[in-house]
Amino acid sequence: MTVLLDTRARHAIEQEAGRRRTRETGGALFGFADGNDVIVACAYGPGPRARHRRASFEPHRSTTEQIMHAVRKASRQRYRFLGSWHTHPGGLPFPSGRDVATAGEIAADAAVLLPSPVVLIQATRRHGRGAQPTELAAWRWDPVARGLGGDAIEAIELKHRWCPVVMIGCAHGEVIG
Repeated sequence: MTVLLDTRARHAIEQEAGRRRTRETGGALFGFADGNDVIVACAYGPGPRARHRRASFEPHRSTTEQIMHAVRKASRQRYRFLGSWHTHPGGLPFPSGRDVATAGEIAADAAVLLPSPVVLIQATRRHGRGAQPTELAAWRWDPVARGLGGDAIEAIELKHRWCPVVMIGCAHGEVIG
């Protein structure tokens, strides 16, 4: 299984990851499945009221819901919520126990309808006043093993994308697309 990541979505992740030296950040991923592969077309940031901590991150739920609606509308239902991405400042791109538990909760949530959420983890290191993205790893929930399994990740350039620019209650451009 492979996660195919559009280069513009990758750039959005790197841009947001570079903003926080010592605290986690992240956001939502959107795209579609193609057989066993997942195509990530859009990556968004955390939202203006997200909680950024040293070893955890909670996105702003209302912002994520608004982005979900905007992406569904702009893509004419072609794209759906695939999962999320987040950083591990000064760490490695391997899932923590909390990452595994969160992916399991999403997979079990009947309202989400996402039995195999994708989790991208972007490792960073301190760089000046911000952070420099280092290694990016892809993980996907395996309902049989009830855990996160590593996926290959490849960069692609989608010819057509339906990723709206979404600015929600955000004077500093924290929601990216």
